[in-house]
Amino acid sequence: MSKHDKQHGEGEPFDMAQDRSRTCPRLVEQMSTRNRLAPILLFAFLSAFHLLTLMRFPAPFVDEGWNAGRAWAFLQTGWPFSTLDMGVIEKFEGYWTFFPRLPVWIHGQVLRLSATPSLLAMRIVSLAFGLVLLGAIYAIAKRLGGQRLALLSVLLVSMSWPFLYSAHLARTDIMAAALGFAAVALYLNNKCAHLWKSLLSGLCLGLAYEMHAHSAIFGPAIVALFFVDLRQKTLRSRSFWGFLAGVLIGLGLYAAWHILPYPQTYHTLNQLTFAVHHVPPILTLDPQVIVQAIGDMGRMLYAAYQPLIPLVIWAIVLAAKRHSKADKTLLVLAVSLAAGHTLLIRNKFMYYAILVTPALDLIVAAAVLRFLQHRWRGRLYDYAYHVFVWGLLAASIALNLSVLRMDFQADYRLAQSRINQVVQPGESIMAAQVYWFGLYDHVYYSWEKLRLYQRYEPGSTLEDALRHFYPDIIIIDDKFLGSFIVDPDQEGDLYLETLGLPRPEMEAFLQRYANPLTTFDGGYYGQMRVYRINWEERRNDD
Repeated sequence: MSKHDKQHGEGEPFDMAQDRSRTCPRLVEQMSTRNRLAPILLFAFLSAFHLLTLMRFPAPFVDEGWNAGRAWAFLQTGWPFSTLDMGVIEKFEGYWTFFPRLPVWIHGQVLRLSATPSLLAMRIVSLAFGLVLLGAIYAIAKRLGGQRLALLSVLLVSMSWPFLYSAHLARTDIMAAALGFAAVALYLNNKCAHLWKSLLSGLCLGLAYEMHAHSAIFGPAIVALFFVDLRQKTLRSRSFWGFLAGVLIGLGLYAAWHILPYPQTYHTLNQLTFAVHHVPPILTLDPQVIVQAIGDMGRMLYAAYQPLIPLVIWAIVLAAKRHSKADKTLLVLAVSLAAGHTLLIRNKFMYYAILVTPALDLIVAAAVLRFLQHRWRGRLYDYAYHVFVWGLLAASIALNLSVLRMDFQADYRLAQSRINQVVQPGESIMAAQVYWFGLYDHVYYSWEKLRLYQRYEPGSTLEDALRHFYPDIIIIDDKFLGSFIVDPDQEGDLYLETLGLPRPEMEAFLQRYANPLTTFDGGYYGQMRVYRINWEERRNDD
């Protein structure tokens, strides 16, 4: 242990404020005021910044329509199930118990304030949970390294690509991340072993599973922290069993909402909807899948950090070389979450990155803070050190914020307006879920249910599936539906293999039954084609 660690304690290796404050009472008062004001100002700035840019990035996404559809239907019927989900699932007893209930209820409470389904309202919920996540990161960092580490960590997380993406997107990943890191913060700030804090930490983790199953990666991470801190005493600790009790309460609520009422329905629908492309790599027992998961994890982290990758690696090496308790805690947390993400999450989409990257941001913040404490001697080494750290930080933040120059919402409004001009009242629609916001008063089917129907009815053709839904309008955009219309020999990722629609069958169907209504350039959404289906012609041919 270094002299600094011995002097200030293992838990706070980065906080230099204590020594300076002991000899100057006036300085103590000034620092106390500054300490209270700094986080308030930072969180106020970040709240305003992200609220102002909330609709610019990312572009409206399909899952936002899906989540809003369920929340809007919940307000009307009390069930988290909309026409976007229809086609197969409603054939099973108790089908309305299958989808998440708690996040739908939360979204619904905000949508109550809108006369119509609002993407802005949905995204405000995500931003609110993003701020909860930042609060958890602040609590973790302050416990481990003091306020300067806390402020720097919050700033890095808030300007990261995964946060800009997930805190602005109406999905539940940010909810799961907020509750997962809140569970970590409660654990680390429970050094007096209060049973209620342990119980609350476990409850946060159990409820995070209701938000998204991928939050399961926080379980092994927190258990690892217990064993690192308590070692052989872990199983005799009240805190550990209190934590497990909280987890079981949260998971018990999940079971009561989704499994126990109709267990066979829960099992069958999981097999139909998720087992095809969500099996955790470790459970496949396939070395090739596991190796691919490791590679996918590396690619996801590279996409999330890009120019900051050398600084991330440097920070991890520094944390591994040091022996303070704080460094060990940060390293165990980051490594456990990264390993869990690799082995338990099959698809490494960018919106899943928020479950792990805040832990890496904490390590980077700790390394930068040590760098700031490094004595300047004017040597070539010092200049190189500064160029390395500040250059990578500036490049990373500039690259992350550069996407805000584009207004993706403008492309979306144009596409939605052009679609609405040709759709008649009462017509049913099949398309990507993202356009549901402008057509919520129609029967609106997700095109993804075509493949679900074919899994439900083995041997059925694409036309069989389309006949089952019987839509009046089909909207094909290059960004979503169009990118899943594939040639028979076309190779792709697991999602493309799972959801891909055969191009020859789709083109034959359109040629036989579809009348083109409009074709236009949808900007970000690519070339868009809107068809009205002439089902009468089909009946005559039959």
